[in-house]
Amino acid sequence: MKNNLKEYLSSNPQAKVSIIDNNFLEFCTKLKENHIFVIDVLKQYDVIIVPSWVNIEINDSIIRADYLQELRDNGIYV
Repeated sequence: MKNNLKEYLSSNPQAKVSIIDNNFLEFCTKLKENHIFVIDVLKQYDVIIVPSWVNIEINDSIIRADYLQELRDNGIYV
C-alpha cells in the first residue's frame, strides 16, 4: 500500500489528501448512529491516509473497522 500511495501521490501532485485519526473515525460512527452521514463529505478527498498506529487503534473496535471498510466500499481511496 505504501508504494501504491507514493506512486499515486507522485502522479497526482494536486490530489486532495486527508489524514484521519481514531477520534475522527469514532465521531463519524456516532454521527452515523444518528443518521448523519459523513461519507459524502469525505468523498471530496482523493486519498484518505490512516497512519499505521491509528489503524491499530481503529481495529480495536469492530464498529470503527467496519466504518473504515464502508469508506472503501463507497469508492474512497483509504
